Amino acid sequence: MADVQWPDKLPKPSTKRYEIRPRSSVKRTEFSAGYARHRRVYRDLPDIFVMTWEFDSVEFGLFEGFFTHDLDDGMKWFDMDHYIGAGTTEGEFRFANPLEPYTAINNGQYDFTVTATLERLERKVLDQASYEVLRDGDEANETFVEVSSRLHQYLHETMVTNF
Repeated sequence: MADVQWPDKLPKPSTKRYEIRPRSSVKRTEFSAGYARHRRVYRDLPDIFVMTWEFDSVEFGLFEGFFTHDLDDGMKWFDMDHYIGAGTTEGEFRFANPLEPYTAINNGQYDFTVTATLERLERKVLDQASYEVLRDGDEANETFVEVSSRLHQYLHETMVTNF
C-alpha cells in the first residue's frame, strides 16, 4: 500500500473513457522449425491504465498540487479506487511517463479534462473460487445465483453511484 492517497476532494476517474491494457508476463520464442515456445518470465507486471478525469477549475488546481507536492512530480506511487471487470477496487498507481505525465484540455473557462497513462502495481482479478462459480455454475445453483446477484448489484448499483 502506498503512503499517498488520492485526495477525497477529487473525483474518481471517469468511466466515459477508461482503458485497461494488461501486460503479459509471458515470453514467446520462435524457432526455425516447429512450434513457438511460451514461458512465464515474471510473476507480476504492472498493468497500464489510461484514465480521464473531469475537473472544475478548483479541482484542477488541487490535482496539480497533488501531482507536484504529494507525488513529487509524479514519481511516487499512490492509492486510488478504480474500476476493473469485477467491480471497484483500490489499486496502487503511478504516472507511467513522468516526462509527459498527463494532458489537460480546457473545455471552457471552468472545466478541464485530464487524461493520464498510469501503471497499476498489482493485477486484480476474480479469485479462483468466484471465477469457477461463475464459469461452471448454473442458474439453479444457489451459490451461483448468490455470487452473480452480488456481482450484478455491486457493478450496477454500488459502483455506478460511487462513480
